[in-house]
Amino acid sequence: MSNTPNTASAARRLSAWLVLAAALLCVLAPTVARAAPSTFDHFTTGFELLGQHKDAACAQCHVGGIFKGTPRDCFACHAAGSRIGATAKPSNHIISNNDCAQCHTPFSWTPVARFNHLNVLGTCSSCHNNVQTIGKPTKHVPTSAECNNCHVVTKPWKSLNYPSNHIPTAPTSLCTDCHTGTNFAIVPTLTAIHQFAPSSSSNCAQCHGSAAPSFAIPAIGFTVVGMPTTHLPTQAACESCHVGAGSSLTLPVTIGAKFTNSAMSHAGITSNCASCHGSNVTASSFFGITNVIVFPSTASGATSHVPSGQVCESCHAGSTPAGLVPANATKAVPGTGFQTPAPTTAMIHAGITTSCNGCHENTLTWADMAQYPLTPGALNANPATQYTGFHLRPSSAGGAFILADKAHPTSGDCSQCHTRTDYFEGNLKPSNHIPYSTSAQCTDCHKDVDFSVWPALSDIHTFAQSTTTNCIQCHGSKASSFAIPAANNFKIVAIPAKHVSSNADAACETCHVGATSSIKVLPVVNGATFANSAMSHAGITSNCVSCHGSTITGSSFYGITSIVAFPSTTPGATAHVPSGQVCETCHGGSTPAGLVPANATKVVPGTLFQTPVPTTAMIHTGITTGCNSCHENT
Repeated sequence: MSNTPNTASAARRLSAWLVLAAALLCVLAPTVARAAPSTFDHFTTGFELLGQHKDAACAQCHVGGIFKGTPRDCFACHAAGSRIGATAKPSNHIISNNDCAQCHTPFSWTPVARFNHLNVLGTCSSCHNNVQTIGKPTKHVPTSAECNNCHVVTKPWKSLNYPSNHIPTAPTSLCTDCHTGTNFAIVPTLTAIHQFAPSSSSNCAQCHGSAAPSFAIPAIGFTVVGMPTTHLPTQAACESCHVGAGSSLTLPVTIGAKFTNSAMSHAGITSNCASCHGSNVTASSFFGITNVIVFPSTASGATSHVPSGQVCESCHAGSTPAGLVPANATKAVPGTGFQTPAPTTAMIHAGITTSCNGCHENTLTWADMAQYPLTPGALNANPATQYTGFHLRPSSAGGAFILADKAHPTSGDCSQCHTRTDYFEGNLKPSNHIPYSTSAQCTDCHKDVDFSVWPALSDIHTFAQSTTTNCIQCHGSKASSFAIPAANNFKIVAIPAKHVSSNADAACETCHVGATSSIKVLPVVNGATFANSAMSHAGITSNCVSCHGSTITGSSFYGITSIVAFPSTTPGATAHVPSGQVCETCHGGSTPAGLVPANATKVVPGTLFQTPVPTTAMIHTGITTGCNSCHENT
């Protein structure tokens, strides 16, 4: 059979492909022998042959004459067990990903053209172990930390990076300023550390504050001294207390410096005084403190504080020591006795609402009473006299803090008479003093210097607001408010509970003053009493049965032994006709006028209710039936 044009063309194309394949195998052969030259432009495939790829035989990559799908990635050919059979990554290759081109070029595996740590897998020490590559030298700081904690991976090893917990340093300082030796495990000197700190004169708390534990490096035994848990409560900077001529440190800090035996500065303390000086504080409450001034007892005594609900600084803010004082100071240190400046009376009494005699009773003693001496030193009868100083209750004998005043009450709270706290007034009138004339003077009634002695009745009433009326102002419902138990049991006679009048504040003088009553004339004189008084119906507003009803007896009213009461309505010689009317309907004209004996009987003129005789109209008012109940012949 002769060849047709089509079969001849196909034969030519097949022959050409075979020649090309043979040429490629020769170019990519793994041997050092060079492949036969080829005229095929491999760049047209998108994969330019460079370096050793250019010298390999075609069949080395295009195994079995297969061209389509030939791998282009390095590792697809250069892997153990690949069908291509190219040189694979050795077993001692550093741990990395399979992107060979990150470090290698087609020209040779070694030397490495460039090294990219981003292509490396695992940790620094998995390579830098002095086996696969250089590792820690013999004088390296003993540590199990990874290299990149200190070293910058993109720079030489000697380009160190601080550990993440390195203490703060000045921006211009160098490692060699503190680490003068090659062994970083040796802790630098205190002098060097503080000399190259961000500040050599302030901000100690940057390292020694709450962040102190974070700077610890246990591997080399390095720690930073922090604030103890029982440190005095303060927001002040460390250098406020620990730096100064009277304290433990001078700046900049040098070798051998410690925080112990420091002085104390109150500057910058924001908590109240009681946080350090409260009654519940002891010397062991704070780190390094063996002696501390605490709030004294409030039980009476020469060293006791007066009871107060105020915080210390309300009175003693001006007593806070300035500058540095010994941390274990006692009150002998100037300013720490809280005596200068002395608190004012306004400060001392601020917020006091309880009884005055809780502090001012004459049996009590308090610390620093001598700060407030008594002035003037003797009793003055002038009511305007002002007595300043720390006063206890005056007595007959007097004392260092007690005025000699036999007229002063021996009991009762001070506030009954005294309303001020900046001074005491001499001869002060009690708030419950009885009313008196605006022109009266104390000496008009109180003719004895002892105000606990009762004035005479005649004087009390002579200088009352009225000498003829308004007795009820003192003897009415307010009488009990004028009682002064401390002043010899002084009290005012008031209307008794069973007084005949239903009006508790009726005018006393209506019944109790007159020629036939207990008090003959006004003003009242010595010896006058309300007993055995007469009775006047004037001013009584209640109806008759209130005092003369059928249920009334002689004992119904205070001081009454006999009284005219409504008689029985059962027929008889002394019986009253049955009536539903009140007494005054018929007997209004029989009401006695003027004063009558309080224990009157019906034989007394006017008390038999017979004059004037009631009219028939009065007697029969309201009666419409049952006439024979009164007019029956029996």
